[in-house]
Amino acid sequence: SQVSGNISFLGADFNSIVKQGQVIARLDPSLLQAQLEQSKANVLKSQADVTQSEANLARARVVLLDAQQKYGRAKEIDAKGLGPKADLDAAKIAVDSAQSSVQSAEAALTASRASVAQSQANFNQAQVNLDHTIITSPVDGIVTQRSVDVGQTVAASMQAPTLFIIAVDL
Repeated sequence: SQVSGNISFLGADFNSIVKQGQVIARLDPSLLQAQLEQSKANVLKSQADVTQSEANLARARVVLLDAQQKYGRAKEIDAKGLGPKADLDAAKIAVDSAQSSVQSAEAALTASRASVAQSQANFNQAQVNLDHTIITSPVDGIVTQRSVDVGQTVAASMQAPTLFIIAVDL
């Protein structure tokens, strides 16, 4: 077994003839199924965060465009000597601030996309773990030893526990 859990089904016993790929045991999948659902929800949340980050970036770009237009008008007015210098300075600060907001929104979008990739990897791992709750015979043969019973807890830690010993059918 590559994952831990309680044995919920045994499909083979001592002296049973088994075929390669035959289900010989199942672990209770409920905990791993819950982890899969949680990681699926995390993927969806991460994808929503990307959408939100894209909207924030678009808003920051609009603010930047507006600030650039106001700065352009302020420069024209200043060139004609019709407006106070403070208005030109304020417009320049608004452009710089908007550019900073765009860069910040781009960074947030990159982080959101990375979060989607990480969430997807966690989902894939949870799916693999769930798939490992079904234990199949690796070979055609005869079960020479069964080391577990229904309801028994299997603890897979540093080393995968041996549930069955199967002699290859010669």
